[in-house]
Amino acid sequence: MEQTERNQMNEKRKRKTIAFAVWGGMLIAVILLVTTIWVSESARKGTGQAVSRVSEFYLEELAGRRALVVSEELKNLFGYMENAISVLEETDLESSESLCGFLGKIRTLYGVDKFALVDENGIVYTKHSITSGLSRYNFLSEELTGPVVSTANLYGARKQVALAMPVEGITFQGVRMKVCLIQLNIDEMLSSLTLQTGDNETYCNLYYQNGESLTGDDFGYLSAGKNVLAELADAEMEKGYTIEKVEEDFANGRAGQISFRYMGTQEDLCYVPVEGTNWMMTILIRDNIISEQISSIS
Repeated sequence: MEQTERNQMNEKRKRKTIAFAVWGGMLIAVILLVTTIWVSESARKGTGQAVSRVSEFYLEELAGRRALVVSEELKNLFGYMENAISVLEETDLESSESLCGFLGKIRTLYGVDKFALVDENGIVYTKHSITSGLSRYNFLSEELTGPVVSTANLYGARKQVALAMPVEGITFQGVRMKVCLIQLNIDEMLSSLTLQTGDNETYCNLYYQNGESLTGDDFGYLSAGKNVLAELADAEMEKGYTIEKVEEDFANGRAGQISFRYMGTQEDLCYVPVEGTNWMMTILIRDNIISEQISSIS
């Protein structure tokens, strides 16, 4: 009898041990599952945050460098103007023919559409003409105190840029010359610069502060050559971003970044002002480029 009772007790203890083992194993499995889900979700959020930070840094750095390249090219053009003025001689100012001949030589030397001197009455002297420029160049109606960059034919096929700077000590036929002027096609000005990045997922473009494109280059799914602000108005902005903020930044020449969805694609856009101009350098990158790289590392 005692042996039987002892066997029954052992059997009960064994069943309890097995039950504890089963429930313990299930508890450990649940803990492992919850932990795995938590780690996975944390990694996903971490990847998303890393994508956002890397994308922000990359775009800001790329846009800033491209804007610097354009501003340096403009400085070079102003340097050409200073060099030309420095070699102007008295013999070049003896007559209209000699002055226009000098301006023509400089125009050919620098490969620009127009190289001109403007007198205090607003008369523009070029290789082929001597005419009033007050209606074509609004900055001539004011006294220039420093270099000016202006766009011409902004809504036409051949968008042009006019660079003007004040000059002193030059008199022609008793009238003071006050401005030196260069005008050239924007595409020609940018021909020696590499605005595009060489891949199909990162795009670079120049826009005027009202959103009008200064080039005919592609810009992601946004229409080439179109007003970028009008195009972005049709995009689905991510939380925290608005088209009104972008328009305000453009109008005031402020740098910024946005994230949006356009034609089913997630994209990030960075814009920075180009020093000394009313232009905005913009860089666009499709979100999957950076996220795929970081996800592969994760």
